[in-house]
Amino acid sequence: MRLNFLKLVIFLTISPLLPRDALAELLDDHCPVTQIKADNGQTLLFFEHVFADGVHDLAIAYAQDSTQGLSVESQTLKRVTFGGERHACNFSNLAIARGGDWGWHLVWSSAKKPGLYYARMDGDAWVSSPVKRLSVSSIAEVALVAELGKVTINWLDMNDDKHYAAISDDEGRSWQTPQPLNK
Repeated sequence: MRLNFLKLVIFLTISPLLPRDALAELLDDHCPVTQIKADNGQTLLFFEHVFADGVHDLAIAYAQDSTQGLSVESQTLKRVTFGGERHACNFSNLAIARGGDWGWHLVWSSAKKPGLYYARMDGDAWVSSPVKRLSVSSIAEVALVAELGKVTINWLDMNDDKHYAAISDDEGRSWQTPQPLNK
């Protein structure tokens, strides 16, 4: 079970869309980043960004590949979290999945306040739902799957060394109480 889970996590967090070194250079740091191919063919990035106020928070934006190299399309840069820190790499375990025809499911953990966090990002208006905290423990090995309106998030709870799953049957609007996968 653990080996298969790890294979899924690796598949979901290391995407072949853009080379990892290109992403590190683009974002000018070595904080976690994840990506997904959007319906329009562009690569959508979910990453930590330093905003004009000097605060590091999560953002979502399209990557642009031009003759000058890889860049973030600044007009598509949208803030996902608020109240980050003034130092880098506050967020980890980033995951993104397509949400029906309306936008994106986003998952992450935070060094500032341990736990597993979830938000929905509208793909047209680019506004985020209120953030839901699905776990209060330090977490690792996050996997996010969204299919036919059902969203499942699996993770390893670092406090008790058990894998948990949280399930939503309504595109992430509400969540069942997380359940351990290995008893």
